[in-house]
Amino acid sequence: MDEDDDLVEAEKAELTNKIHILELNLFILGNVRMDVMDVLQLPPNLHTLQLDYYKCNRFPKWITSFNYLRELSIRKCRNCSSLPLLGILPMLEELSVYHMENLEWVGNEFLGIKENVDEPSSSKFPMLKKLCFDHCNKWEEWKDISEEVKNSFSVMPNLCRLQITNCGRLKSLPHRLLRLTSSLQTLYIEECQFLTLRYKKSWGPNDNHLISHIPDLSIVFESKYYGYYDHMYGYY
Repeated sequence: MDEDDDLVEAEKAELTNKIHILELNLFILGNVRMDVMDVLQLPPNLHTLQLDYYKCNRFPKWITSFNYLRELSIRKCRNCSSLPLLGILPMLEELSVYHMENLEWVGNEFLGIKENVDEPSSSKFPMLKKLCFDHCNKWEEWKDISEEVKNSFSVMPNLCRLQITNCGRLKSLPHRLLRLTSSLQTLYIEECQFLTLRYKKSWGPNDNHLISHIPDLSIVFESKYYGYYDHMYGYY
C-alpha cells in the first residue's frame, strides 16, 4: 500500500459519522504518518479518549476538537516534546499524561493560550477536576502563568486534584497558577526528587510555604538509602 492509499483508507473509515460512539481507546500499531493521523477524524461526541503508543512528533490536529470530551488519557506518546492546546477543551474533567518521555517543558500552549496573540478573555480548562502526570522523565520546567495571563483568563477554576509521580527532573511547580486555582484540595507528589527537595517540609528550609495552602498535601519519596517511605506527615 502506497502513501496515497493510506490516506484514502483513513478517509474511508468515516469515524466522524459514528456519532453514537462515546468511548474510544486508540492504540497505534506501527509507524502511522502524521498526515494519515490528521485525516483520521474521530467520532465527534466522544466522552472518553485514550491515545496509546502514538509515534509522531506532534499530536494530530483533531485532539483539541472535541466539544463533549470528559476524560483524556495520553499514554506512551514518546516522540512528542510538547502538549497540544488542551486547555480549550470545554468539557474536559480528567486529564492523564503517562510516559511522555520527550516532554521537557509545559507552558501557556498547554493551557490553550497562544504566545504573542491577543485573544478575548476566556476560561482555560474550565471543567478540569483532576490532572495527572506520570513518568515524564525529561520534564524539567512547568512555566508559571504571568500576571497578565492571571488578570486575563480564568485557569483551571474547578481543579480539585493534581498528581505528579515519577517526574524526577521537574524542578518547580507553577505557584501563581496553584494559588489562582482556589478549588484545589489535593496535591500528591511521589518519586520526584527535585520537587521533594524543594517542597517537603521535613527536608527544609525550602519553599513548602508556597504550597502549604493546599489542604491535602502529600509528598512521598522512597529513599533507596534508608529503605522507608518518608511522608509529609510522618515516617512509615
